[in-house]
Amino acid sequence: MPRSRVLAIGLDGYELTLAERLMADGLLPRMSALRARSVRFALSHGREKYSGLTWEHFSSGRTPENGGRWSAISFDPVSYH
Repeated sequence: MPRSRVLAIGLDGYELTLAERLMADGLLPRMSALRARSVRFALSHGREKYSGLTWEHFSSGRTPENGGRWSAISFDPVSYH
């Protein structure tokens, strides 16, 4: 059975339309070369994107509900801590 190699690159704060324009203008040649020989998937993670923990959820395979984390900070509404 052939082996496959997978490398996931997460670009936090990446604005796809800006990057595509820069690649088209020849300003990101390395990114263009990587894109040309890669398989890409656009991930849609619904309201979970507002948690700020996208890569934690991606790498652990857990949602905020089953991971118990919706934010990197916690807040106690009774004590305001």
